[in-house]
Amino acid sequence: MLSIGITTFKRRFELLKSLVNSIKSFDENIEIIITINADYEQEFDENYRKSLCEFISSTKNCYPVFFPSFTSLSKMWNTLILHSTNEHILILNDDLIFDNENIIPEILNKISNKKNEIDSNVDLFTINNSWCHFVISKKMAYKLKYFDERLLAWGEEDGDMVWRFIKEFGEPPTNINIEGIRNLYEGYDIQPQNIDSEKACRAFRPKFNRHWAYKHKYKKSILGIKGMFDYTCKRVIKDEQQYPYEKFKWENKDKLIKIV
Repeated sequence: MLSIGITTFKRRFELLKSLVNSIKSFDENIEIIITINADYEQEFDENYRKSLCEFISSTKNCYPVFFPSFTSLSKMWNTLILHSTNEHILILNDDLIFDNENIIPEILNKISNKKNEIDSNVDLFTINNSWCHFVISKKMAYKLKYFDERLLAWGEEDGDMVWRFIKEFGEPPTNINIEGIRNLYEGYDIQPQNIDSEKACRAFRPKFNRHWAYKHKYKKSILGIKGMFDYTCKRVIKDEQQYPYEKFKWENKDKLIKIV
C-alpha cells in the first residue's frame, strides 16, 4: 500500500487544494498527510489555519500536521514518513499537476516488485527525475538515518540523501517516468520571506543550508562522491540517527494488544 505526503505553507493554499482534489478524484480512499509550515519569525495566520482545517476536515482520509513555528523541509519530510500508516510514501510538493489516473497504479506496480527487505530499486526512487515527487520507504529512511534536520531551512536535503544513498549502494536512486505529474514551480514566487537567501538552481535558496552542507558537512575531494552536489566531495561530519526508537516501535507495536 501507499500513502501520500504533501508539504505546504500559506502562499500555496489554492495550489494545495487543487492538488488534493485531483488526487482524490482518482482515489478517494488513499491516505494523504499534509505538513503545514509557518513563515519564518512570523505568527501563524489564524485565518489560514481555520480555512485549511475546514478544507481538510471535508476531505476523506486526509490528515494535517501543523508547525506553529518555522521548521525545515527535512523535518517536514521526516514527519510525513513517520506518520504514514503504510511502508511506502509518495512525497509531493504542493505546486503540482496530478492529472493521470495511472500515477498511483504505476507506483504501486513498481513497489510490488520489491525483492528484499531493503531494495535499493524500490525503497527510494524519484519520478520524472525530480525530487518534487519521490517515493521512500520507512525502512530506507531508517537505514540512511532520515533527512538531515541540521539543514534548518530548505535546500540540499535531497543532494545530501543522494550522497548517502550512493555511499551505501554504489549508485544513485532509480527513477521512473510517469505522464500526468509535473511541477508548476516556475510560475510561482517561492523567494524566502525574512530568510537570508541567494540565487541557486534557478531559484532563491536559504544561504544557511548551502553553506552548512558545502562548508561544514562536506568538503571538496577528488576521491569523493558528486551525486547532486556541485563537485565531488567527502563527508567530514557524521550523520546521526535522529529517530533511534522507530525500529523498536515497528518490532513491538503488535504487543500492545489486550489479551482476553
